[in-house]
Amino acid sequence: MDAYRIVLVDGECSLCSGTVRWVARHDREGRFRFATLQSEIGRELAIKCGCGHGPMSSLVLMEGRHCHTKSTAALRILGELGVPWKIIATLLMLIPRFIRDWMYDCIARNRYRFGNTKICDTMPLHERWRFLDLP
Repeated sequence: MDAYRIVLVDGECSLCSGTVRWVARHDREGRFRFATLQSEIGRELAIKCGCGHGPMSSLVLMEGRHCHTKSTAALRILGELGVPWKIIATLLMLIPRFIRDWMYDCIARNRYRFGNTKICDTMPLHERWRFLDLP
């Protein structure tokens, strides 16, 4: 699993489910694997990278031994999806992290307003191989 980038998400959030579907669709090289924070493997991975104690971020990116959360995780994911996303991510990284994370927190705090949908209910069958915790 260390060869891949692992994205941990809230598995019951419609916004997060949509984000995972979007990333999977744009990740033509299949670099990313996904797990939900509510799953056993998701919790174990979060603890392994040091993010599993206390309140969980709604997005965690594991790259080998490095763990990124919040806006940095989102922008690092975006940056791996090729042009034009890499350019957009690079420009957004110029914004100071405390401002990016504040904007991220505002969205994350209100993410359930987009609805509650289990990620396994919305992931297309041909993309389920990317999930570490889906049957």
